[in-house]
Parts: sequence; C-alpha cells; structure tokens
Amino acid sequence: MLGGTVVGLVGGGYLHPAGKFRLVYLLFVPGWFFLGVSIFYGEKVTRRFAASAFTEEETRLLEIGNKMNIEYRRQRLFFQLALLAFGVWLTALLIWWVSIGEIPSKVK
Repeated sequence: MLGGTVVGLVGGGYLHPAGKFRLVYLLFVPGWFFLGVSIFYGEKVTRRFAASAFTEEETRLLEIGNKMNIEYRRQRLFFQLALLAFGVWLTALLIWWVSIGEIPSKVK
C-alpha cells in the first residue's frame, strides 16, 4: 500500500499542485503512521482473542477481555486519526483542484 502511494504521487500523469502547496502531501506521513499504529493494536486484539480460546479460568478471561477493550479503543482512535489526516489531505487537494479553474494543456 505504501509503495502504491509513493508511485502514484511521484509517477502519476495527473495534475499536481505546484509551489508550496505541494507540502500538503506531507499529511501522508502522519496518516500512514497512525494507520500503522492502528494495525499494530488490531493485531494485538486478534492475538488476545486467540489466547482466550485456550483458557477457561474466569479471572484470566476477564483480564484478557479488559486488555482487548483497551487495545480496541486505541485501534479505533489511531484509525480515526489516520482518516482525519487523509481526509484533510483530500479536502485540501479538492479545494485546490476546484480553485485552479482550467487545466493547462501541457498536463497529460
């Protein structure tokens, strides 16, 4: 996914912002970071769910369940932060695209 993003941003034949507005692409850095952290917590939730199948001890199950709830909340938080970063990028790019008016003929 990350490689596809880089190839699309660098090698795409579509209209690119020029000048300082290109800095809006830096929003991909925190977006990918937040998405990676979200995946990390999602994997932890999955591992704890699998671990809960191997015990019948109620206190252990409660402990696993409580930790799963905490990690699930963190997973959702970081996923929402990633969506926010990508959403801000997309909104800024859309506003730029609408505000430039016509597309120059040199663009493929």
